[in-house]
Amino acid sequence: MIEYLPPETIYSRNWRLNKQAQIDGKDPNLVNRKIRAKLPPYRRRPPLVRYLWGLWSSSSAGLADFSGTGIIQLKLDILSLSWITKLSLSYNRLSTLPAGIGNLTQLQRLDISHNLIPSLPSQVGQLTSVKEIDVSFNMLDCLPKEMA
Repeated sequence: MIEYLPPETIYSRNWRLNKQAQIDGKDPNLVNRKIRAKLPPYRRRPPLVRYLWGLWSSSSAGLADFSGTGIIQLKLDILSLSWITKLSLSYNRLSTLPAGIGNLTQLQRLDISHNLIPSLPSQVGQLTSVKEIDVSFNMLDCLPKEMA
């Protein structure tokens, strides 16, 4: 389905369609508009597609944005991505943050706001590069002493 392909794929497809449109005598801009119109807004894409899109679209910038994707549990393979400098997990249904969060040694910003997290693991204290953590709108009673 073309409606969920990354931009490079769409641009590549547009290029081929533009060349074909030029051969057929059609307006290439009209062909492009039809293709782009099929791509739904980010929030209306299925959660898995948004999740993968977040990984794909921002890996070079060190940003992993999984906000609003409906994640219930954070998979450990995400925590092995050492290149992450900014991790956004806001507006999900997370009830725990795995202890492996301490493995993200390059992490500078962590946004876990608007979830259902009652407590943070002590390994959050191992995030020595972190400059900002947003834990607002969770069910936290207190922060771990390692964050002091």
